[in-house]
Amino acid sequence: MTHSPARNVVADFIDRVDRAISGADADPYALMADDVTVLVSGTTPLSGHYPGLEIVKHVLVNTAWHKLTGGRVRLIDAVAEENRVGALLEIIAETRSGKTYNEARDPAGCVFSVSEDKINFINLFPDTTLIETVIFDHKFVPNQPQSGDG
Repeated sequence: MTHSPARNVVADFIDRVDRAISGADADPYALMADDVTVLVSGTTPLSGHYPGLEIVKHVLVNTAWHKLTGGRVRLIDAVAEENRVGALLEIIAETRSGKTYNEARDPAGCVFSVSEDKINFINLFPDTTLIETVIFDHKFVPNQPQSGDG
């Protein structure tokens, strides 16, 4: 089975991320454009808009590593159309407090855009409840129905 060049870049990037967070000598940043934009969907402490490789490294990644000790990232499946790649990822992480993020191994969606063999856009759709409760030790309180006055 042949894959598009954009899908191959994304697959290589995910492999490098996995090896890097597992302690191996890998450089996922080499596959990211200097002007990359990363969007992490949701309203967690990690959610937001990260413009530029230096911001991604020094704000997003450093914030995550402040709470994590290691993890794994695996490409479950991907579909590509020209320079855009939609991917399902398995993301598992160990926190400094000894908890496991995504113990159930539920997939996370991610959309990539690739230009000139470099990733220039990433939009990650993680499980925001798990980020809040496992990584940041926040309590989950479900919305309660409003009681009527009458």
